[in-house]
Amino acid sequence: ADIQDGLSGGCRPKEAPLNKRLCDFLADVVSRVKAIQPGGILILPAGWLRDVDGSLIAFDTGASRSEGHFLLLVLVRNLSNDDFSLAVVNAGEGLQFHPVRAAGTAPSPERPERQSPLVLTDISKHSIATSCFWYMLYRQILRPDASNGPEMLY
Repeated sequence: ADIQDGLSGGCRPKEAPLNKRLCDFLADVVSRVKAIQPGGILILPAGWLRDVDGSLIAFDTGASRSEGHFLLLVLVRNLSNDDFSLAVVNAGEGLQFHPVRAAGTAPSPERPERQSPLVLTDISKHSIATSCFWYMLYRQILRPDASNGPEMLY
């Protein structure tokens, strides 16, 4: 199924231009993913926005009180097959979902260190080159909500 099918049916007229831009954006991301050559990379922004005062953000004016977090995604196509690896580069909120180990160095060898980036491997092209995947990832930026955050992303 394509995300455009779900967005085109039953949307309010005022949302139609935003939904069109969203569909165009998702199509562009999927096109870029499909175009990655073996060994090639694509770096994309990601993150989330929270609507902290209960009003939706007006994308044309930016009027609202919102907060959020930014991180980077590094998508790498394997040399030997059509699979991909995805690195989630994060230095803030959400690090609790990254693996942890003791630093092992002086002066505090017991100090915990988080792995950043978090690397996900063996992702099939079929799974990652779809607008559904990218919609779910970018939904937290495009649809600010108080419940958005790392729990939804990770």
